[in-house]
Amino acid sequence: MAAPLQLGMFVMPIHDPEKPMAQCFDEDIDLALKCEELGYTDFWVGEHHTSTYENIVMPEIFLAKVLGMTENMRVGPAPVCLQYHHPMQVANRLAFFDHLSHGRLNLCFGPGAVPTDMEVHGVHPKDMGARVAESVDCIMNIWQSDPPYRFEGQFWDFKIEDHIDEEMGIGALHKPLQQPHPPVYVPSISRASKGLEAAAARGFRFISHHMIHWNVLADQWKTYQRGAESGGREASPLDWSVSRNI
Repeated sequence: MAAPLQLGMFVMPIHDPEKPMAQCFDEDIDLALKCEELGYTDFWVGEHHTSTYENIVMPEIFLAKVLGMTENMRVGPAPVCLQYHHPMQVANRLAFFDHLSHGRLNLCFGPGAVPTDMEVHGVHPKDMGARVAESVDCIMNIWQSDPPYRFEGQFWDFKIEDHIDEEMGIGALHKPLQQPHPPVYVPSISRASKGLEAAAARGFRFISHHMIHWNVLADQWKTYQRGAESGGREASPLDWSVSRNI
């Protein structure tokens, strides 16, 4: 039996730089509330750091306000730009946010694409895929582990080993409310992405990019199916979100 169609909203969001920023953000809130009223299942917001048009730099803060004004709709940052943040901080703050949301949090992990965002964070486009993959490994390791912690990667290192005090409650990182973790999506723009296959093997879901042609979608689904099969599971249509401009 086919699953019913569900509607969500993704916004960059795009703002008029001539408008006061506070007015723009209020209008974004109004849009989120309208989506809740109309029964949308989820509301996604992008992360951008150096754009005057797309200027929400930490979507978790914005979405926390949305959560406090809604009751049913799930929310998610799309994507959390992993290459700009230390994965330990990402894991800890998103686990905290999941509890704050009472389990209404979705996640989307990706690199980010604005060239000046990469420049200001000192990252190079050629390292994009490797940085995201390493960050995901670190985040999942944190969420599935207990102290002590040690992670040594190409781009990031961290440890909590020397000053753990269980009696005082010192030395533990947060784990999410939703177990083993909130639903994790990845954005996909190409027909046969190795990253999409790897994400499917891990049990992640995916969002087809809004700029791709409809004839790419069938190939993306086949790619996702292959990845899911390699991970020992069957792909479900409920794993797939398709972004379209309206």
